Amino acid sequence: MKVRNIQSGINFGRSLQNEEIKEFTSVRDEAKKLAGQTGRSILIVHDACLPQSPEKNTGVGNLTSEESMKFFDMMKTYLGINEVKVLPQNQTYGVKGTYIAYGGDSTALGNHVINTYLLTTPEYAAILKKDEFDSVVRYNSGSLNDKLVNYENVVDSNSPNERALKKAHERFKRLTEENPVKLRYKKYVAENKERLEDKALYDYLAELHNDRNYEKWPDELDRNLYNPDFNPPGKAERLQKLKNESKEFADFHKFKQFLADEHLQKARKMLNKKGLKLVGDCPLKFSPDLIWRHPKAFNRNYFMGSVSWQFIAPDFEKLTDPNSEISKVLKEKVQFFAKRYDTLRFDASWNYVQPKLISRDGRHVMKPEFGGKILDLIDNYVKEVKGNDFDTGLLSHEFEADPSDFALFKDNKLRECVEKRTKVLGTTYMHEGWGSNHAFTKELKWNPDRFIIGVGNHDPQPLRQIANCAADNVKRNGKTVAEFHKFEQIQPLSDILHIKKGILKEPVQFAKAKFAEIMSAKNNYFFYMDVFGRSERFDQQTFSTNVAYRYKIPANFQQAYMAAVNEGFGLNIMDALEKVFVAKGLNEANPELYSKIVKYKNILNEKEPAQDAAANLKGKGKPITAGNTKTKAAFVFAGILVGIAAVIKFFPKKDKN
Repeated sequence: MKVRNIQSGINFGRSLQNEEIKEFTSVRDEAKKLAGQTGRSILIVHDACLPQSPEKNTGVGNLTSEESMKFFDMMKTYLGINEVKVLPQNQTYGVKGTYIAYGGDSTALGNHVINTYLLTTPEYAAILKKDEFDSVVRYNSGSLNDKLVNYENVVDSNSPNERALKKAHERFKRLTEENPVKLRYKKYVAENKERLEDKALYDYLAELHNDRNYEKWPDELDRNLYNPDFNPPGKAERLQKLKNESKEFADFHKFKQFLADEHLQKARKMLNKKGLKLVGDCPLKFSPDLIWRHPKAFNRNYFMGSVSWQFIAPDFEKLTDPNSEISKVLKEKVQFFAKRYDTLRFDASWNYVQPKLISRDGRHVMKPEFGGKILDLIDNYVKEVKGNDFDTGLLSHEFEADPSDFALFKDNKLRECVEKRTKVLGTTYMHEGWGSNHAFTKELKWNPDRFIIGVGNHDPQPLRQIANCAADNVKRNGKTVAEFHKFEQIQPLSDILHIKKGILKEPVQFAKAKFAEIMSAKNNYFFYMDVFGRSERFDQQTFSTNVAYRYKIPANFQQAYMAAVNEGFGLNIMDALEKVFVAKGLNEANPELYSKIVKYKNILNEKEPAQDAAANLKGKGKPITAGNTKTKAAFVFAGILVGIAAVIKFFPKKDKN
């Protein structure tokens, strides 16, 4: 995982000139249509990792920022995307320096969703002074502040950003009751009162007991405030006392949730105006505050999850009863997401079909098959928000799982409830007969409308590591095992794209072929790390690291993207389309269009003159791209060094004020 700076004397790939963009987009769209990519094309990002200008670099990106919108404009032009999917935007909490998006709150947005800069504008009655916002930026002074997300500067309690928000809240409270901001706030609180107050009380108790896990709170009464089976004398009085004590805390929580929700909807509208839908990601996990608030909805004899993550299992036996407590909790979580996004992706959906649980003594237990019953409930919950005419085919479900967790097939046939859902799958584990658009449509006869495919997402090895034959170190039965995913993929790629196997052994050519293979799928997706040819693994899975979920898109993202394309690992959509055209014989049937595809492939592969590259860099941060590694050992060793260096250099000393 070698990371290098692009210096001013080194050439970038050439970006499109204004006069070329119109023809490029026309060629792109016509070629995609002929290739078969006529449906959804999704860019997956983690909003915290979006680019930030040096003047507004708080440490954590934001969907509403000017830089983010310019980035999406560029991606729409170069990739032809029509949707943006964000990883869960819920509040997350650092555990040993690791902030995992899928481990956050179930029904509360994160502080990072707030664009603090907007509070300095008239839209928010300038309740934050410009110098107060600037102080948040100054605290993000680490040497890697354009490379790694600084969650500590924004998300954490008593962080510089949190202190700025408290100052804004004090001014907000002094606004007249007729101020438009106050009126919007009061309406929001009235519509979300119960959810906001219960969550605020949990957070207050978590701070009081200095532990976010309620099961470890020393006070038994506080652990069971919402448990109907626990009724000692003084319970009602204790609950009321806590609510009185936490009023100021709760008001601040409501204020932050109001801002986060407004800013998320602002971003959604901005994307929609660009012709981009916003897709939310609904995690499987139920956060501790929901379990604490609804104890009868969960079965404490079992956990869900894997070696690296676990949570108390919902009471599946009652989940299909729409009047049960757990059904109400699932509905609350699903509808929280449905209200905030154009459509949704459901994490680890196989658990709704046939759950795999872990008992308290460590045994793995497969629950009876529910088929589509729970998935039908989810569809109905979304329709209650979106309307009965909402197309539930737009909801996507992750069905990529280890065979020991779930089987897509039953009696050698795709399960009916899975067949009619839109499945999200990757090609990381491609082999003959599996993991490719060709295998799914031609061999397995799947409906192309009902799956979305990409080379990879936040979970697995990045494409560049696979291309370089880097080991995928996974934990199995308590042992670390090295796996290599490239070798099984060469033969099917060769067969599908008619490229000699010897050529595909070369890392750059392998990566390009992988991008090409998904270009013929009706619906596809791209994870931003692969688009930029990065070799860092975004989520280290079972291997603890505090650089996971932190890799930022640099402020000079266009230069970084063009450098990655020129290097060969970044996604050049015209290169991918050229390969599809040749494989399908479309080049001979459409020679004029094909010549234009090749023309623009070559333009994107051109090197800008060094003096132009230097001019582009003037006054801007230097982009990073992941470079080649010569051996697997060097690859892994370099990754370790970069991770350690990032942690040491990046984070500034905590402020004591």
